[in-house]
Amino acid sequence: MGYRKGPSFCYALLEGKPSMETKMKMNKMNLLCKWALGVCLLIAGVQNAFALQCEGKIHVQIPSSWATPYIMVDGTKTVIPATSKEGDWYVLDALSYGGQYAQKFFFMKADWNDPGITTKAYNINGGQGGWDQADAFTCDDLTTGTLYIYPDPTNAEKTVYGPNPPNAKYFFVMIPPDMEDWMSSVPMLSMDGGQTGKPMTAVEGMCGWYSYVFFNEAPTDNVLLYRDDDLDREDMIGVHGNWE
Repeated sequence: MGYRKGPSFCYALLEGKPSMETKMKMNKMNLLCKWALGVCLLIAGVQNAFALQCEGKIHVQIPSSWATPYIMVDGTKTVIPATSKEGDWYVLDALSYGGQYAQKFFFMKADWNDPGITTKAYNINGGQGGWDQADAFTCDDLTTGTLYIYPDPTNAEKTVYGPNPPNAKYFFVMIPPDMEDWMSSVPMLSMDGGQTGKPMTAVEGMCGWYSYVFFNEAPTDNVLLYRDDDLDREDMIGVHGNWE
């Protein structure tokens, strides 16, 4: 990983989601950025009693041949509405499915002998030798609040799942601790000159760092940042400092 520093910002470009070694380097970069006028930018290629007892979003790729897909939550079978589809993914709110104290879920086309999606099998038929409901996803798979489920690129009958989307790009920003207004608010990332913005997420274990994931959209470092409480956009920051 390399980085650049200047009077207003520093950034690094790397492949993949940050490893522990990369995070250590990012911590070192914090020291370099405290004196900066702007911020450090880094772009990386990288309960409800009557529902699932876990909160978060489930993103699942379902084959187009499944005219009416279902989610099975601890024995409760529910149609997944077409309105939940975003691009190539169905996006489900975990709290909207299942019965009381539900913990496990998987997906099926219609009946038990039809294709299903579990932690081990993707779009293969049920019945003898087929997918097994014992291989269901659980709330433990959703501890980060986000779960992506999709076919293994090297074996279409196997499932890949985890908190990170495939082929995602990650954009990171470090807010210097002496910028009190920024530290007490949520950084918003804007790609249209500040007209609209999307909230960034605090990076666990990395004080002052926030991230945004480019998923189903083209990545870019042509962005502006502003505070969520800055309604008049009076304190926007770009790569080269204020308003740049």
